[in-house]
Amino acid sequence: MPAETVEIRRYPNRRFYDRSRSRYVTLEDIEEMVVGGQTIVIEDSKTGEDLTRQVLTQILLEGHPDKMALIPVAMLHSILRANDTVLEFWREYLRRSLTALESLQRGPIPFASPMEWMPSFFPGMWPPQRNTEENPDAVARRLAELEERLGRLEPRGDLQDSPRSARSRSSRSKKK
Repeated sequence: MPAETVEIRRYPNRRFYDRSRSRYVTLEDIEEMVVGGQTIVIEDSKTGEDLTRQVLTQILLEGHPDKMALIPVAMLHSILRANDTVLEFWREYLRRSLTALESLQRGPIPFASPMEWMPSFFPGMWPPQRNTEENPDAVARRLAELEERLGRLEPRGDLQDSPRSARSRSSRSKKK
């Protein structure tokens, strides 16, 4: 069930006006609305700028420092240092995390198997596409390909004869 959206305007005197109820409201009133399940939209009366994020942040900073502690300091550093690519990562990460949380609250039992709740965390990406179901020999071919590539990287012969193992043998003999 979608939450009721309440439109609030902030005037230059910093007063908030609830247009749906035709009355002035305080930050505490706005907080109560949000806690009660309503979605609010706050806009500047002169410019029409969306101030919702700033006002909700102000409510958290002033009234709930314990909830602000949920945001790790390392994440705050990362956000402040971020370029557009990193910011887009954070936006997508947080969006998906919140979607997953909402899905868990509505949907599967938290103690269900991971195969049941993984689609909530990775919508459109879970379950992973498996080419092996279409072609049972794909795994064997891929394994052979990887072994061949690994063989080109490894020196031929016994590992005991490799330069690395010779160095480790000489360092062990010096320790004695």
